[in-house]
Amino acid sequence: FKGDFIMTREEFVKCVVSMLGYDEMAKSSSGKCDFTDVTEEMTGYISTAEYLGIISGTGNGKFEPERAITRDEAVKMLVCALGYDMGDLAYPLGYKTKAARIGLLDGIGEQDTSRGAMARLIVNALDIPVMESTNNEYSRGKTILEHRKIYSGKGILTDDGITSYTGASAVSKDSVCIDHVNYMKGSTSANKYFGQKVSYYYKDTNGDYELIYIRPTNDNTIYNIDSEDIDPTTTKQKFIFYNNKKKKQIKISPICNYIYNGKAYPEITDTELLPKDGNVTLIDNDGDKKIDTILISDYMTVVVQRI
Repeated sequence: FKGDFIMTREEFVKCVVSMLGYDEMAKSSSGKCDFTDVTEEMTGYISTAEYLGIISGTGNGKFEPERAITRDEAVKMLVCALGYDMGDLAYPLGYKTKAARIGLLDGIGEQDTSRGAMARLIVNALDIPVMESTNNEYSRGKTILEHRKIYSGKGILTDDGITSYTGASAVSKDSVCIDHVNYMKGSTSANKYFGQKVSYYYKDTNGDYELIYIRPTNDNTIYNIDSEDIDPTTTKQKFIFYNNKKKKQIKISPICNYIYNGKAYPEITDTELLPKDGNVTLIDNDGDKKIDTILISDYMTVVVQRI
C-alpha cells in the first residue's frame, strides 16, 4: 500500500467512484472523457466523477491525472461526493470547514498529504450520512455503508467462542460476542481481541451479523508480563511488576474480569494472581488507567518417566 507515498489525482478519483458504487458505470463509460490528458484506462472513472459533479478539471481541458492530489482537492471531492456542496462553499476554506463539521477530517493531521491520509479520508467518508435532496429540501440519509447493508460499531469483545466473561462460551467457535451481540467471525481474526475494545464493520444478512473487518481501538493499553517479573505484593487492588528492571504499579478495576487458564474465575485470590510458571496479560480497555481484564496462564510441568 505504501502509506507514506503520495496518491495521484486519478487514483483518488477512482477510489471515490468505487466508494460510491459506480464501478459499472465507469467501466461502461470507458473511452469517453472531456479531458485531453487522461489515459484510456482511466477515462471511465474520470468522466463518471465529472458527471456526478465531483470534479471539474484544472482548466484548458486538462485534469492533471498523474499529479499528486492535495489535501484541499481531496476534501473538496469528498464533500461533493457526499452531497454537502450546495453551491455555497468557497474553495478551499468553505470545503475544509464543512469537512471538519461532518467528521471527514477526524484523525488526520493538518499537514498530512500522504497516501495513508487520503485513504483515511475515504474511510471517514464511509461513515458519514449522505445528504439527500427531496423537493429541493435537503436531509441527511444513510451512510454509504448502510446503503450496502454494512454497519459499523465499537464495543468490548467479551466472548471469543472459547472463553467468556461470564463463564463458558455462549457462542459457537466461529462466532464472537461484542457488547452482548453475537457476530460470525467471517474471515476476520476477531478472537484475538478478547477483552479489548474493538472497532468493526459487519454485514446484516436477514438478521445474521457477519464481521468483515475488526481492529482494536486506541483505548486499549495491554501489558504482557512473565511470572518471574510479577512482584509478590500484588493484590486484586493493584498489580505490581517489573518492566525493564523498573517497578511499575497499576490499579485494578473493582469490576475487573479474571480469566484463569481460559476460564472465567471471578472468585480468584491474590495468590492466584501469581502464577509460578506462566504469564499474565493486563488489559485496560477504556483508557482510565485501571485494569479491566486479566488473563492468567499458569503452566504445570509434568515429567513422564515411561511411555
